[in-house]
Amino acid sequence: AHMAAGMEPADACAEALRPIAKYFPDYGGALVCLRRSDGAVAGATHHMDFSYSVRRLSDNATAVIPADIYLDSPAPTPAPSGVPSAPPTPMPTHEPKTL
Repeated sequence: AHMAAGMEPADACAEALRPIAKYFPDYGGALVCLRRSDGAVAGATHHMDFSYSVRRLSDNATAVIPADIYLDSPAPTPAPSGVPSAPPTPMPTHEPKTL
C-alpha cells in the first residue's frame, strides 16, 4: 500500500517495519522493496545488519547492497578509507528446471 501511494522503496520498507518494531521491540528482521515499473529497489532493517543481492539483466552482474534504512540499530561500519570494497561475486548461472 505504501508504494502504491507513491512512496520510494526505502521509505515503504521502513514504514512496513515500524508497526512490527513498535509491538515487538526485540524483533530482528528486514524487508526488501522493489518497484516493478522502474526496478528501483531498497531495503530496511530493524535490530540487525542486513544486506541483499540484486541481479540486473541489463549488465548481467550481481551486487550485494547494505540496507538503506536502519531502524533502531546502527548502520554497519564502513571500510577504512583507501581500502577498496570487494567486487560483487557473480552468481552461478543455471538452466531453469521444470517440475
